[in-house]
Amino acid sequence: MFACLLTLKTLTFERCTLPERLSLGSLLQLEDFLIMFTKGVKVVTVSNMNLVRIQDLYNSNFVFDLRRAPNLKQFRHLMTSKTLSWILTGLPSCCPALQSLAIVSTSDLVKHMPPTTAIFSKVTELCLIEREGSLYGTMAMDCILRGFPCLRELELWRRTEHPDSEEGKVVPKEYVHEHLKRVVMGGFRGTSSEIEGVIYLLTHTSVLERLVINPESNAVHPWYIKIRDVAWNQGEREKICERLQPFCKDGVLSVP
Repeated sequence: MFACLLTLKTLTFERCTLPERLSLGSLLQLEDFLIMFTKGVKVVTVSNMNLVRIQDLYNSNFVFDLRRAPNLKQFRHLMTSKTLSWILTGLPSCCPALQSLAIVSTSDLVKHMPPTTAIFSKVTELCLIEREGSLYGTMAMDCILRGFPCLRELELWRRTEHPDSEEGKVVPKEYVHEHLKRVVMGGFRGTSSEIEGVIYLLTHTSVLERLVINPESNAVHPWYIKIRDVAWNQGEREKICERLQPFCKDGVLSVP
């Protein structure tokens, strides 16, 4: 399929039908791969030493075989619960150079998190987007802080409202993240479990400079599907600020 493209450095598939199994192994010089709005493909096999960026936009019906992509630095993937567990346990060993990770999940991220998450030792940027679930609970916060020890920027977006529950709470532990500086939360509704999750984040980070909490459920990135905008209810913003302010340093909290 790529016999005449052996020196290709950038490859994009958009709005097309592909074979069920797609291998990029013959593209030895490939550095950047983008795939969006495709049909047919179920497995994309990556065995490229020079590949540094993969972006999968608007696809959730296939998986990546990334067992031979040691220099991959940026990975964006829209996935189902079937592939989430492997991403959180197997990806660090397959892609030890990974620095930026974005996951768009079609289901509850926390529900499908494995009991033990691998350590992403070089990831400094993390973006997690879910259509539903308890992404802002203490369990998710604890998993993120421990699994990404060098994280500097974190974005969390929930695209639909989720009923409050006791699920997702953990007992605070003696662990403080030493690198996280900026956090953005979208689709935040201010439920008690969400508030507790944010307090857990604030009390387990030592150098946090900015925390932005937004009720809107649309992300700023163009490829994240916008569902709808949600405004704060009357007095809701003030209540959230009042609850969180005692745990924040001056100038850290931003609630639009």
